[in-house]
Amino acid sequence: LQICSYLFFPALVILNGTVRLLTGWITNRDRISETNFIRKDEHTVLVPGTVDIATLNEQLQLGLPASEAYRTAAGFMIHHLKRVPATGDRLQWGELEIEATRVVENQIETLLLRQVTRPFLEGTPEPEKSLAASSYD
Repeated sequence: LQICSYLFFPALVILNGTVRLLTGWITNRDRISETNFIRKDEHTVLVPGTVDIATLNEQLQLGLPASEAYRTAAGFMIHHLKRVPATGDRLQWGELEIEATRVVENQIETLLLRQVTRPFLEGTPEPEKSLAASSYD
């Protein structure tokens, strides 16, 4: 019985970790804070792939659709491309361009979000002013 428990318990721990990793329910202590967005300019923001769609929509006022098929920004990109992107692959979603900037071992670590027609709303001029200014460029 002692030998069986020494073999069975580690196998259970490994199986549990694998299932959590594959389903996206793992909590990683080294994970980047989900609200740690890096604003490159008024049209471009670098975000972790692990950020929830709801958080992304709330912080950047994007209006990305929620779905049972994905929970995170990385999941959104994978779902719509129907594959894991390589570094540099892009997805156009309305006026938003999403670029995979860092992909390691089939995991999207960072994404670059670029508003094509207007700047992100937080801390930037009103969208109407930005649209008017950009039409004369």
